[in-house]
Amino acid sequence: MTRFFITPEQISGDSAYISGDDAKHCYVLRLRTGERIVLCDGAGYDYICEFECGSKDEARLKVLDKLPSEGEPGTEYCLYCAFPKRDKAEHIIQKATELGVSVIAFFPSEFCVAKYSGTDLQRKTPRWMEIAKEAAQQSARGKIPEVRAFGSFTDAIKSAAAAEFPLFCNEREQSRTLKEAVATHSGYKSVSIVTGSEGGFSVAEAETIKDAGLISVTLGKRILRCETAPLAVLSALTIIDS
Repeated sequence: MTRFFITPEQISGDSAYISGDDAKHCYVLRLRTGERIVLCDGAGYDYICEFECGSKDEARLKVLDKLPSEGEPGTEYCLYCAFPKRDKAEHIIQKATELGVSVIAFFPSEFCVAKYSGTDLQRKTPRWMEIAKEAAQQSARGKIPEVRAFGSFTDAIKSAAAAEFPLFCNEREQSRTLKEAVATHSGYKSVSIVTGSEGGFSVAEAETIKDAGLISVTLGKRILRCETAPLAVLSALTIIDS
């Protein structure tokens, strides 16, 4: 069934409405009276609805049932990625959303090729949020991930360190694997995953990350691209969690 995210104000009792681009989408789909769609409140609940009537501006629906969303993992996964270049951030956002991430955060580091000013981030963030919303709808998520950008390396690492299971994907790590790190930690409800940009992290940055309390792990002998590493780790962990 077609799926849309809404705000709580758009539902009242057994009635609901959608507007703007979502209503336009319904119009393009030529939905007929009685056809069913799913509305998600972004807080983990789905509403099974029947289409009643609509225009390009607004559609009216009848609420038939309210159910817990099944597309949310039991663990909160947060990605912290050093700014990648070109459109790699969009790829990470889309695929990480499909995999069940809760937060996707970008931050500056010494070897980042991409340099973003405050104005750049103000322009890009709405686009990133829209990508997350579209991916959440398509993958039957119960929530739209938060997409944010840190202005400093230090603030990002401090935030990542607050997770119960904070991971640092370190290309210089020689011993501890992701599998070993998971085996020695159990019962965690929040995970952070820190990965670098195309240039990786400097020695000083890597030491700062470890000193903050993050667990340094290797992802194996192969060199993964900056857009591949966070998705590989997230995939492995969400499969274990499912």
